[in-house]
Amino acid sequence: MNEYIYGKNAVITALQQGFPIEKVFLSPSLKDYEFFVGFVKEKSPNTVIEPMPRYIIERKVHHIRSGGICALLPDISPFNSIITFVTTLESHSEKPLIVVLDEIQDPHNFGAIIRSVYGAGFHGVVYQKRRQVGITAVVASTSAGTCFKIPLCEVTNVARTLVELKKSGYWIYGTDSKANVSLYNAEFVLPLAVILGSEGYGMKRIVRSHCDEIVSIPLSGGLESLNASVAAGVILFEIKRCLTKNG
Repeated sequence: MNEYIYGKNAVITALQQGFPIEKVFLSPSLKDYEFFVGFVKEKSPNTVIEPMPRYIIERKVHHIRSGGICALLPDISPFNSIITFVTTLESHSEKPLIVVLDEIQDPHNFGAIIRSVYGAGFHGVVYQKRRQVGITAVVASTSAGTCFKIPLCEVTNVARTLVELKKSGYWIYGTDSKANVSLYNAEFVLPLAVILGSEGYGMKRIVRSHCDEIVSIPLSGGLESLNASVAAGVILFEIKRCLTKNG
């Protein structure tokens, strides 16, 4: 399914951040039409520029006010075999770091998590096909384009996927705000997969059963939990810090 980003600022940001944009649709009625033509050619010479009446552009983005500009994102084809995914990761890193998402449903959280995964130096993201948001324009924008730069794997069942990862020698770390083991006291063993649960319910029971260890972020002031994407950033960067420190 085609995904579009729209509006002047969104398209400019996407081009500046290196999104692999296939085509930009521009309304000739735009006051700064020539500027946008030149900007697209400068930032992404292979992107096709197609003049189009504003009302047709707004049909493409479901009649949302587009400002007379939108951009077509390429389809992302995630791996659908965990074995192929792992084999590919291991060809680039001897001991990969994987993030497994257990039904993240907010596209802003999904995009922000992917951005943290990429920034923390993890190697790939596994997510479930059902009851999980897929790669949308919102995810692409929130991830700052990193969803195009990191391997993704879409699976039908997270629990079965964890079984396959364990067979391949991965240590499985779950996350739960009520876990007794502090993130800051845990010892992490490579290769590893860390599970981030859904916004409302955390990890499913069957997913928890496959964890080698479950860790929590110590919180003060009586706070019970953090936003999913904030928690992801804390967890992933701490794991990477711990691994780097221990060599």
